[in-house]
Amino acid sequence: MDSLLGEIYTANEPDIIQDRHAEFYSYLCENEFLIDESVDEVAKLEKLWEENDNSESNFSVIINPTLNCNMSCWYCYEQHEGNLNMRPELLEAIKRLILSKFSLPTLTSFHLGFFGGEPLLKFDSVCKSLMDFTRSINLEYNKVISFSFVTNGYLLSEEIIKYFKQIGSPISLQITLDGNRHRHDMVRKNRNGNPSYDTILHNCKKLLECPNVHLTLRCNFTSDSIACFTDVITDLKQVLGDEPANINNLTIDFHRVWQDQNRQISNRDDITITEETVKKLFANEGFNLTARKDINRYRCYADRMNHALINFDGNVFRCTARDFTPQRAEGKLTESGEIVWNTLSDERNRIKWANLTCKSCEIYPICSGNCSQSKLEQGTQTGCSHHYSQQQKQDIITRRLNLLIEQAKQ
Repeated sequence: MDSLLGEIYTANEPDIIQDRHAEFYSYLCENEFLIDESVDEVAKLEKLWEENDNSESNFSVIINPTLNCNMSCWYCYEQHEGNLNMRPELLEAIKRLILSKFSLPTLTSFHLGFFGGEPLLKFDSVCKSLMDFTRSINLEYNKVISFSFVTNGYLLSEEIIKYFKQIGSPISLQITLDGNRHRHDMVRKNRNGNPSYDTILHNCKKLLECPNVHLTLRCNFTSDSIACFTDVITDLKQVLGDEPANINNLTIDFHRVWQDQNRQISNRDDITITEETVKKLFANEGFNLTARKDINRYRCYADRMNHALINFDGNVFRCTARDFTPQRAEGKLTESGEIVWNTLSDERNRIKWANLTCKSCEIYPICSGNCSQSKLEQGTQTGCSHHYSQQQKQDIITRRLNLLIEQAKQ
């Protein structure tokens, strides 16, 4: 804006703005830079979130076909011993649930995901069966459908990848790397002791040959392993080649292993610097990285009532980031294909908007005050659940504004 508008806007006197520049004043009102004092912005925001969380226009269901796994990573919080596989009766109940959702005239989009354990252990008997069923009934209902897998990527056979390519619908996969070849194979050995790094990178290349597949490489790092991810850049470029197919369908996503978060390390600042340095090296080589969630509007899928995770035993959960013990279950899938939620789910819904500190915070629309799973475990409280300082909040706002400006330029 020109200097005159800048001066009267900075003075923060709405009446003066209205007198001197009615057109500018009207613009500020229409775009809600100026808000009438009678408007409850927090209530308006939470109502919008609530409508999104309960919308019948979309539904997402994630399936755990098994909690067994072909690997045993040291930081995994799940138990993989015993017969942890889905019964055929439950598979049919899930199909009834899917059909009931497709029958809703308000539904426009449906997402089916697979988690675990390692879901590809049951690809033919569960995953493919449910995907084929979804595609077959969609011939009648014509909804927007998509699929996803969280997998270690080792069992991605030529047949599975060919199937992905043939169905045409969007499929997203998240595959984890734990460092370079040496580091990764220390963590992700098969139960028979065989390494997995080279097989996974080869499978990633094959996946990217499918134009309908989006691949996220989740880079799990610790303070000791972050630097070795520079080798992954070289290995990826070597495997993918000079002109890799559909490279824009590949995203690199860094996550620090949660058990490493609270380690007492004297050079903690150096870890952050190293992480940012490694990310820049990936970006400089043309790889897409996930944007920081603290500067993008992001609300956890587990906050939504139009989302559910069905375990192999029929227990229903909302969150994939916790173990799947019966005590954590928030509902049950009946034989008729209906989800019956319990009191734990009710408590999650009650506590979503319970933190009074969040309601008066300037970054509430961006961070939404942490996910309901964390609130459920922490209990109703006051104070910032992320423990942000005022300067950190201001930095988030500044980064958010810069992101919006860059997006507008693009």
